[in-house]
Amino acid sequence: MNREQKRMMQRQGQVGADGTTSSRRASAQDVQRRRSERATPREFVRQVRDEMRQVAWPTRPEVVNYTTIVFFVLVFMT
Repeated sequence: MNREQKRMMQRQGQVGADGTTSSRRASAQDVQRRRSERATPREFVRQVRDEMRQVAWPTRPEVVNYTTIVFFVLVFMT
């Protein structure tokens, strides 16, 4: 393990400051904490729907323009 990996693991809490791995008890607590933070399927779908509403979708003329450009570049490169 190199220094960069060790530092990243320390930031994530997987390795202690002295380089030793954390105890099994701490990892079991982490698993329990992650499970409690998990969203229900209904909540997940609601969050996805809310995020999709915030997307700046392109207009139809923009899509046609971008598609045309991609097609001509594809033909040119082929």
